[in-house]
Amino acid sequence: MGMTHEERRIRRKQIASDVLAGKKPSEVCKKYQCSSAYAYDACREHGVPYRCYEQKNPSTLKIAKLLLDGFGQSDVARQLGVTRQRIGQVAKKMREVGFQF
Repeated sequence: MGMTHEERRIRRKQIASDVLAGKKPSEVCKKYQCSSAYAYDACREHGVPYRCYEQKNPSTLKIAKLLLDGFGQSDVARQLGVTRQRIGQVAKKMREVGFQF
């Protein structure tokens, strides 16, 4: 037999609480053996922002900080595990708004 309405309500609240506490959506779905759509609906029901993707790339701010600290584009790319082209894109935007490095 399946869960009662009350058990489902409690489960949805627990899912939303775990996402709010900072757990990755993929971890929450695995823990509760549910789809990402179900987890998304549970979060939406309880007003919790749900990010359905995992960030794979370092933030632009992290790249900018390393560039401003004097690291070369190739060094930053190697350190963060991204392409030198990505570092070049960030550097170009920084120069356009007036940063010098």
